[in-house]
Amino acid sequence: MRSENVAVFGITRQYDDSLREVENGAQIVSVVPLGTKVTLQMPRGNLEAIEPRALMVYYIRQLLADFKYGQAFTMMRRHRIDLNFFYDNNPRLFLEHLKDFVEQVDNIEYLNLFISALRDEDVTKTIFIDPWFKPEQPAAPTLSVTPAAPAVIGAVAGITGPIPAASQIRLPQLSAEPPQNKINLICNALRDVFQNLNPNKYLLPILTTYVTKNPQEIEAALKLVQGLKGMLPEYNVIIQPLNNARL
Repeated sequence: MRSENVAVFGITRQYDDSLREVENGAQIVSVVPLGTKVTLQMPRGNLEAIEPRALMVYYIRQLLADFKYGQAFTMMRRHRIDLNFFYDNNPRLFLEHLKDFVEQVDNIEYLNLFISALRDEDVTKTIFIDPWFKPEQPAAPTLSVTPAAPAVIGAVAGITGPIPAASQIRLPQLSAEPPQNKINLICNALRDVFQNLNPNKYLLPILTTYVTKNPQEIEAALKLVQGLKGMLPEYNVIIQPLNNARL
């Protein structure tokens, strides 16, 4: 897709990761079925194989829909796809299958990489934008007070005597609780999964969840490390040389 064709969809955006500039006059020769590679023939006659980001994101969406988190992580890491896409693609589904995500990735370094990459941004709206998807926004409910409303309210509430005017009636305001911070939400959920699976094995990711939160929970992380002193062989291997060096 050429950049000037984006105006056809009526979309204005500063950056779109799904667009890729190619040589003018290039033609698509073949597309790998159930894959992400596309073969192009350039005007000079040479063939080039590319992996369009839009096709790759579509393929990753299919992997996430099938709960193949291990394959999706390998592909996203190889092609430098923002790891926030795991959550932003379908937040509810990801949190419900967070245990499957941890078990399939099952690499301390990769889990730390995922936690460290978290940020309060919906990448499906800023980077990986789908021009064909336009979510419907439900209309906000409206409250209208008719002239008969004061009498009805008075009858229901058991008020006798003069009924106050509609402008003098103060109704309770319904305010929804603000959503939890995305980073904190994922860190708390991941830490619960780590502790239920194997807190010793996932010690480093657990500590990473504390320091990644906003604000950081440094004190909780230090208390965890202090409580582990002398309990884990790995801890002694790291701490003992430090103590000897101080002496």
